[in-house]
Amino acid sequence: MNTDKNAQEFCFIICSNDELYTKECVFYIEHLRIPVDWQIDVKIIKDAKSMTAGYNQGMQASNAKYKVYLHQDVFIVNRDFIKDCLEIFRQDEQIGMIGMVGSPRLPVSGIMWKEERCGALYAWRVSNTVRSVMADEGPAQVEAIDGFLMVTQYDLPWREDLFDKWDFYDCSQSMEFTRAGYKIMIPEMKSPWCLHDGLLIAKEHYEGEREKFLREYQKEMLVYQERSGYRATLILTSYSERTVLQDTLEWLGGVEGISNIIVVDNGSQDGTAEWLASQGYEYVWFDEGTQGYGKLWNTVLQNFETEEYVIFMEAGVYPEKDSAVRLMESLNRGNAVMASPFSNSYPYANDTISDPDDLAAVRKCFEDLPRGRKYGRTLYTNWKMWAVRRELVEKNGYFREELYMPENVLLDYSLRMMCRDLVQTVCHTACAYDTFRICKEKYRQAVTWKEEDKAVLISGPMRRWPDLFRRKSRKNLRCWRLDVIWARHCSKYGISIQDAVLLAWILTGPRSI
Repeated sequence: MNTDKNAQEFCFIICSNDELYTKECVFYIEHLRIPVDWQIDVKIIKDAKSMTAGYNQGMQASNAKYKVYLHQDVFIVNRDFIKDCLEIFRQDEQIGMIGMVGSPRLPVSGIMWKEERCGALYAWRVSNTVRSVMADEGPAQVEAIDGFLMVTQYDLPWREDLFDKWDFYDCSQSMEFTRAGYKIMIPEMKSPWCLHDGLLIAKEHYEGEREKFLREYQKEMLVYQERSGYRATLILTSYSERTVLQDTLEWLGGVEGISNIIVVDNGSQDGTAEWLASQGYEYVWFDEGTQGYGKLWNTVLQNFETEEYVIFMEAGVYPEKDSAVRLMESLNRGNAVMASPFSNSYPYANDTISDPDDLAAVRKCFEDLPRGRKYGRTLYTNWKMWAVRRELVEKNGYFREELYMPENVLLDYSLRMMCRDLVQTVCHTACAYDTFRICKEKYRQAVTWKEEDKAVLISGPMRRWPDLFRRKSRKNLRCWRLDVIWARHCSKYGISIQDAVLLAWILTGPRSI
């Protein structure tokens, strides 16, 4: 192998058994924009014994620092491909490999498309070409990338000793880069960077290669996922509903990704505090009486150590087994800093989700959409369950303690987030069933709280928004469908629904559900 690397060269390595496809692939490579003082090379490996053998041959024949391994039926349509890849590699020397489509969490089966994927490509489908976007946020760190295009800045041998066919070479190389301590990234793409014409795939050796992959890497996959950071502190609020709280805590025992639970009892007089003490839970009890949610949430954040991820939840909400992990995954995509699950608080297809079975069926609809968007930007976070990175407090401050109702505390917090270009998202594959115990049913002070909150909001954060509307262009009003709940909530405080929805469009773009 050449050890004197040319740091200003990209080498494109193609395993070829079809001359027409290969010529077309090279045509697109030759029309890329090449940065000044840089050069490119193309290595065509004809009739290789396997993908790993062909790629090893190409890697050893080139002294380019940067190598692009791609299928002969992949056509790079982003003419700034080289510049864009370099920008990613230069951000962090630990980024070892870039792909166009990848799996944030590789399933234990090893089958990439059985779990959520991210990225984008143009794909040929018999009679037309379709734009396939698997997530609308980026960039994203992933565990494995699809092998139709893989870009590296370090040379690691392909596992020719294990994989002697044409499957699982990509997942294997992804695991090898992880073993070596490198990161694997999917870039943020406003439009796909390449077209893949690979409709027909031979699968006669697939299962045998999968078994090899699992024998070599499955234990590592489990260990890696365990240490991948998806552990959260759950802050569970409750008031005078001991039985509901006990039921919720029992349910949470089966939810993955929860490191510890801190119970916040808002001054209950039904023996909840005594029961919590007897069970050994970390808890806060306000013996001075009920408090507003701004103070509840701040008290925990200011007085307890938490994990990097924090999930806020109300007793009486029942998340699915992997929903906490999926929320945390959504906070690793793009620039989202707050995420909420899909719940029966949302209508679906203009219908009401009436029970947990209906909610599970809706989730399956999202899971079964091969290219459906799994995430959507939002301005309305359901206060019953939502997740953040702890660092959000450093960026956006603590909650406003003059506000009482949880939805108003989050409304104020959302407006402050928008000022800082901080994004909220709904993760449609994280589901939680809400028993709809609303504040006015639990707190006798709710009516007073509502009026006091309204006065605070109108005199403070809401007052400056009309000026913002006057400064912004009133176009793209097709956003009427966006965040109607949030818009109606704003309208209570002196902002028209039209202006509130326009604000949503201007500051975050359309939401997809």
